[in-house]
Amino acid sequence: NTLRNWLKKGKTYLDELVCVLKSIALEKDSIVNCDETWCKVRKYDHYKKCYIWVLVNKARKTAIFFYENGSRGRDVL
Repeated sequence: NTLRNWLKKGKTYLDELVCVLKSIALEKDSIVNCDETWCKVRKYDHYKKCYIWVLVNKARKTAIFFYENGSRGRDVL
């Protein structure tokens, strides 16, 4: 139970960090590069083709990776 609480607290901190990094990377007049690639994710007894996204702002030296349930949808950010 203690480990689960630590993981929940860690997720909360990481969610806040990603929010701050997104606001830095997506500042007004920033040049941002995005890309996607697929990866195989194991789901119990089979593999599923999923997508991972990266958002890069070279000027601010910021890179953020998104998985968002492996979706290829447009609402990742």
